[in-house]
Amino acid sequence: MRVAAGAVPLLLLVLIAAAALAQPEHDRSDWQEEPGSDTRLQEKAPEGYTPRLNKPVFHRPIQHSDRLPAIASELSSGQLLKETTLPRCEPNNEWYWIPSWLAGTWLSQEKTSFYSYDFRKRVKRTRQTRTGCEVREAFGCQRDKLGGVWHYVGVPFTLPTAEGAEKIIALNRRAEPALVSEAEVVTRSLGTSIYVDKRTDRIVGLDETEDIETATPAGQGMMKVHNSVKLFDKYGQPVERTRSVRISRKIADFLPVDHYDGQDMKELFREFLTARALYRLIPGDEHPGKDSGQGK
Repeated sequence: MRVAAGAVPLLLLVLIAAAALAQPEHDRSDWQEEPGSDTRLQEKAPEGYTPRLNKPVFHRPIQHSDRLPAIASELSSGQLLKETTLPRCEPNNEWYWIPSWLAGTWLSQEKTSFYSYDFRKRVKRTRQTRTGCEVREAFGCQRDKLGGVWHYVGVPFTLPTAEGAEKIIALNRRAEPALVSEAEVVTRSLGTSIYVDKRTDRIVGLDETEDIETATPAGQGMMKVHNSVKLFDKYGQPVERTRSVRISRKIADFLPVDHYDGQDMKELFREFLTARALYRLIPGDEHPGKDSGQGK
């Protein structure tokens, strides 16, 4: 079974009650099925700034989709992939505040998979498996006037990769913060993977991936990342869900990114804050910045 390259893609491994084991996977919420789940993720709190900390708070219900819309017919298997076939990707100017410990560049080199569920066969596996991986992530792009670090979302965008006789084009269509606090950051992303025969340039497969990722600090310069990934077929029907955990090490401290992919990030950040009437957070020109790939 193909899994989108770079899918990211989380939660604590806990004991599942015997009664829960008997229930079909699709009949239960992904985040309430097990005793001990963090029920805060099901509560809905208003967005905005806490009066005491003066920091933005995102707190939305977090739950995998039951189904997704079918992939557009222009991307059917067997069709020749043309540049005009791909949807236009013009990034939205969306940002969110992140805690200072998360800001910077992180590297993971191993992950532990501990859960999978096959929706077609209704088979669940809880065996732990360690595999090597290399996941490099950069968080944070600009500082506000009060010193807070903000991350640039910048979706949708495309990310081409290669795997054997196929090339994979990942269309990252959506990414959003679900819960952001000093203690943890939870994000949800959605992408479409197009598998293309390198020799003929014809589409040989498609799937969609929904990723829920939770990042929490794990000591000085360390971070624990839980991933819950749900795979859907081209018709939007669920195929598989997996959970894994990895430890990331901070390999570089945060530096503001002033230019990225031909864009003026300082200006985009000002436009974002202005559009939301957050005038007191609009920065001046205090920092030198840098040109980098950091931001997405």
